[in-house]
Amino acid sequence: MSAGLRVQGQLAAEYEAAKGSQNALIKVVNQKLGLPYEIKGDQATAEELRERAEEYPPLVIPRAADRIALGIDVPPDRLALMKGCRAFRID
Repeated sequence: MSAGLRVQGQLAAEYEAAKGSQNALIKVVNQKLGLPYEIKGDQATAEELRERAEEYPPLVIPRAADRIALGIDVPPDRLALMKGCRAFRID
């Protein structure tokens, strides 16, 4: 068996094993296959996000922002933030 087929078989086995856990599946798809994982379900449209956005004056950090951290995953089609965190744009 060639090395390419062996690696492909190993990836297929890892993918099948990960199907029981969304976190494991995300890891395999993102890190092993090098593909973006798209979470199924309701997702807000760009217009819905604009409607929910709160207005803050420029260069003012909102009171709800108790700390500022810079660290962002930048896939080519979106910005990925940590789950459960609120994000504020500070111009």
